[in-house]
Amino acid sequence: MLLLKKGLQFMSDLVDTSPWKAYSLGDIYKHGKPEAMLKRDEMLYLYWLAREYYKGKGDIIDLGPLTGGSTVCFAGGLADNKNVPDSEKYPVQSYDLFVYDGLWGDLSKRGIFPGDDFFNLFAETIAPCSHMVNAHKGDIFEVTEYDRDIEFLFVDLAKSPALFQHVAKVFFPKVILSDGLVIHQDYRFSGMPYLKAFQETFHDCFELIPFARDVPTVAFRLIKELPDDFDQQVDALSNLSGSELITLIDRARDRFEGTDWLIMESSSISQLVLNGSFDEAEERFRKAVVNKSMNDAARNWVKIAISQHPQAGSLTKLL
Repeated sequence: MLLLKKGLQFMSDLVDTSPWKAYSLGDIYKHGKPEAMLKRDEMLYLYWLAREYYKGKGDIIDLGPLTGGSTVCFAGGLADNKNVPDSEKYPVQSYDLFVYDGLWGDLSKRGIFPGDDFFNLFAETIAPCSHMVNAHKGDIFEVTEYDRDIEFLFVDLAKSPALFQHVAKVFFPKVILSDGLVIHQDYRFSGMPYLKAFQETFHDCFELIPFARDVPTVAFRLIKELPDDFDQQVDALSNLSGSELITLIDRARDRFEGTDWLIMESSSISQLVLNGSFDEAEERFRKAVVNKSMNDAARNWVKIAISQHPQAGSLTKLL
């Protein structure tokens, strides 16, 4: 499996060599200093993609930037990209409601509380690179079509199945074949099973590009045209049974190894809890903890799922 355009660079080599680490957060911070929920490697990866691999063939879509962390990474990399003439660089398209829900990130120290508008924080964060950004403030459900080609589609707002299905139908058909990347910020963790179900449903259309271990972000390259009935298949994901979801999550899990396999296994365990399959969830959890030392991140996401279902019984004691 090859990555984009740089000759014979295999995915495993990419993970091992981590070329984005040739850069530092200082390279990003000169374009703005965000208080991002992204980890260091994730920030450097987004910056590196925009700086080294962006070809000027389509837009960079930034869905759910919160206060602008991903936006600055993309816009900074785009500004520093020497391979594409400035005239062929399209501004990063950032979409967010920019109203704080209190669920993601802690903005209270900035005086922002649930229900508050935080667009001013976003604007402040991206100020040094604002010429490279088009911000779209509003409900993403009101965006019903996108008419430009997409080179990078960064998804960090798909916090519900309905929201993701809408995003998939509006934006995914515009991702460029072969060069287009879909980057899921919430993929490699125990929540949002519908992301795994989607990618496994359309697994023949995408090539998995694991870029860094132990972080939730995962990228997929579009290698085959989406089917003609794409919208209908996306809608059908709502009708998957709990057991069908587990099958798809397990399949997604087995594309990883080590700690990443465990984090994906925590997604299966969490879904089993949601399904009410507590005995199987407990058995899997015991195996993960005893045999493979499930890390704190994976354990925490299982704990969250279990806390929503007190009837999970002895699983609670294991945590």
